[in-house]
Amino acid sequence: YVMYPNPTPKGGNVVISSKSDISYVEIYNMIGEKIISERTSIISTEILLKGAYLINIYFEDGKSVRNKLIIE
Repeated sequence: YVMYPNPTPKGGNVVISSKSDISYVEIYNMIGEKIISERTSIISTEILLKGAYLINIYFEDGKSVRNKLIIE
């Protein structure tokens, strides 16, 4: 999979591109609170404050990945 841009400007979009179909995406702040849960591969960062987040990407085949997302 590819996630871009990262870092992302506040108010921009994060795009997730993958050969596998994406089931859903969750974004957590650094204290573990779920901020966003979406069933799309394009995520708006409008509600996110500047800082670091964890993004979990779940695929239709049952696999998942976790990455760090930076909002500038």
